[in-house]
Amino acid sequence: SVDYSALEALPLAGLTVGYVPDLGFGLALDAEVETQMDQAIEHLAAQGVAIRRLAPPFLPGDQKPVERFYQARYNAELCALPPGERDLSPVISPWARQANDHSATELFNDMKATAVLRGRTMAMIDGVDFLLLPTVPVPPYAADASGHDPDDFFVSRCNTFLFNITEQPCISIPCGLSDNGRPIGLQIVGARFDDVGVLRMAHSVAGLLEPLGPWPRPEAST
Repeated sequence: SVDYSALEALPLAGLTVGYVPDLGFGLALDAEVETQMDQAIEHLAAQGVAIRRLAPPFLPGDQKPVERFYQARYNAELCALPPGERDLSPVISPWARQANDHSATELFNDMKATAVLRGRTMAMIDGVDFLLLPTVPVPPYAADASGHDPDDFFVSRCNTFLFNITEQPCISIPCGLSDNGRPIGLQIVGARFDDVGVLRMAHSVAGLLEPLGPWPRPEAST
């Protein structure tokens, strides 16, 4: 077993990371997020981390088969619930129900396309120790909003869903604040099964980037 509370920070000097500011699909990288990410990358480079800036690995629309696959999966799970519980979510339910219009052939093709995207995503980490990318390419939206675009539930999740389908460990840590004081996330992605490495890397990077704060702190109750 692993004592996660006792993990030590990972030495940064000598590491190689792949920096992916733009996946090629999803939301465009906002200037505020880009500024904070660039500062984080500069801090890492100053500690002896080799930075490989990776070109966008995908094309617009490459995520659509995966979205349709998830719609079919969630729709099947919702249909397994009692009728009174299927529509409790005003966001997930109507989004998932779109799968009712998909044929079995379309679902099969979406599954094949998802497998291809999975392989291409896993290849991104070849030759580097970790991947770094914005957790979300835009500043935080309202906490009760379904995403950045109310008409596109999936688009705000494009930087994170990829590592669900590859089963790679990843973590989001704060790397600065937006102009209105909301935290911007830096996502650290490791190789499959390297959960410990990702946690140790997050320990190191979070300590290095803390001066970029100050981070919002919860107020003590009285």
